[in-house]
Amino acid sequence: MDKITTIIVDDELSGRQTLEKYLCSYSESFDVVGIAKSAAEGLKLIQEFKPALVVSDIEMPLKSGLEMIREALETHTFKIVLTTAYEKYAIKAINQFDVIGYLLKPIDLDEFYSVEKRILDKFSKPMETTLQTPIPIRNFPQKFFLPKVGGKEAVDPSEILYCKASGPYTEIHMISGVVKTISKPLKATEVLLTPSLGFFRVHDSYLVNSNHISELRNEGETSVVVLNKVTEIDVSRRKKSEFLEFLETRGLFFR
Repeated sequence: MDKITTIIVDDELSGRQTLEKYLCSYSESFDVVGIAKSAAEGLKLIQEFKPALVVSDIEMPLKSGLEMIREALETHTFKIVLTTAYEKYAIKAINQFDVIGYLLKPIDLDEFYSVEKRILDKFSKPMETTLQTPIPIRNFPQKFFLPKVGGKEAVDPSEILYCKASGPYTEIHMISGVVKTISKPLKATEVLLTPSLGFFRVHDSYLVNSNHISELRNEGETSVVVLNKVTEIDVSRRKKSEFLEFLETRGLFFR
C-alpha cells in the first residue's frame, strides 16, 4: 500500500509537533504533505494537496476543525482523524462525519498505534466489507521480527495462540507453550497482528488467533473463547457483538 497523504491541522505547536513525530518517525505509513496552525490555513492546504487523510484538532480560534472539515468536504473527500482535549467534542463530531478515530490530548503513543491500526485497516479495504463477504485471509509470513529488550525476536504468527498485555510489554503465547515477551504494548502488537491474519482483540488484555478457536461458550452475561481445546479467555461484553461479526465474516460462525 502506498503511503497515505496526510495533512495535520492544530493551532497548538506542541500538538503539531507530536502528531508530526508520531506520523513521520514512529510510522512508515504516512506522507505528511502539509502542516497548518489554523483552520483557514488547513482548508487551503486540503484544497491544494487533496490529501487522503486529515488529522485535525477540533477546537481552534476563529474557525473550528469541524467547520473546516465540513467546508473542505464540499469539494474533496478524505478520511478524518480528530484530536481534542475534550472527549465529548469528539463523540459529537463522530455523529456528524465519517471519523476513523480520535486522539485525546495529551496524545499517548499507545492510543496513536490503536488509531493507526484502524486507519490502515480502512485504507487497505477496496470496498466496505459486509457480513456476507468473507474477510480475505492473508497467507502468513514465515516470520515477524518483533522488538524485545536488546534486539529483535523472530515469531511465526501462525504459531501464535494469543497475546497478553503485560504493562508496557506483550506476552506472546505460542502453541508450543513457550511465552515470548516483547518490548511493545499490546496496542502496538495489534497493529502487526491484524484481523486479515485472523487476530482479534477480544479484551483489553487479550489478542487471540481465531485460527485456533475450538469453542465459544456463553456463561451468564459473559462469553469465553477456548483456544486449542485448553486455553480459556474471556470476551469482554463490549467486544462480543463485534467479535461474532468478525467470526461470521471469516466463515467461522453462523447465527
